[in-house]
Amino acid sequence: MELAAFAGSARTAADREASVERQRVRAIAAEKRARERAEQSLPQLIRADDGGCVRVANERIDAAGMAVVMACLLDPRPEMGFGERLRKPLCSLTLDSCGLLHLPDDIAQLRDLRTLNVSYNLLEQLPAAICDLPSLTTLYVNNNRLVELPPEIGKLSATLEFVYADFNRIDEMPASIERLYKLRTLWVQGNPIRRLPKGLRALKHLESVRMSEPELKPEPEED
Repeated sequence: MELAAFAGSARTAADREASVERQRVRAIAAEKRARERAEQSLPQLIRADDGGCVRVANERIDAAGMAVVMACLLDPRPEMGFGERLRKPLCSLTLDSCGLLHLPDDIAQLRDLRTLNVSYNLLEQLPAAICDLPSLTTLYVNNNRLVELPPEIGKLSATLEFVYADFNRIDEMPASIERLYKLRTLWVQGNPIRRLPKGLRALKHLESVRMSEPELKPEPEED
């Protein structure tokens, strides 16, 4: 009886492991098919000019599609029909209205990127990797579902000048934003922001601020 019970338990465990393995294999196969479809279609939808500006707009891009986009940007091979059009280092990337849920961390490898436009997507957060873009001056993230800007945004103090984050779900600005001493424009209209870092007023280059709430208050002074 005990041997039969043991054998039955072993078979059950083996069946579970086999089921998990089948699911894993199916997931890998589905991911491979999705990437193959993206590799066939997306390169033709990427628009690049000789000034280093790239745009993929009004096309649904899932995780597999985004991986293909990044592969095209980081290794623009001529056989993709894309590399020949990118004559200079990438300075502007527009991925608006693409249904994006996430941005990959390897976006930080776009070292010459000055303008990033990911507006009109479904992003709930931005990767900290964005704050490792050493040339970024302009960031468009308006009309997403963001609940915050990256806490590390202060790392862009030497470059970031324009932030457009209207119509998200941001209720508090990151404290490090007061370190963006080159910041000239901050648009966060349509967000439930109630309080601002007190150092924001000290940004001497800040000339355009757009917000919705008239009762905005600075952070209280520390005792």
